[in-house]
Amino acid sequence: MKWQLKAKIQNLVNIFPSSLSYSTYYWIQRNFGGLRKDRLSPINRLEAGIETVRRIEQVGRSPVGGTFLEVGMGR
Repeated sequence: MKWQLKAKIQNLVNIFPSSLSYSTYYWIQRNFGGLRKDRLSPINRLEAGIETVRRIEQVGRSPVGGTFLEVGMGR
């Protein structure tokens, strides 16, 4: 359900001229979305990296020297 609300907001902001839509969407992301300061903590990013390595090892692969494609949203 959240993705539907996000899509509606993006479509609404997209109606604005580019100079206004970019700054508006950035403001929305900084205050309500994935760019909030509490989510940008280096500790959170390190923990996410460690979890990625754990999952790679869980399926019997080694992350050392490997090439991987991560498909997802955001960072």
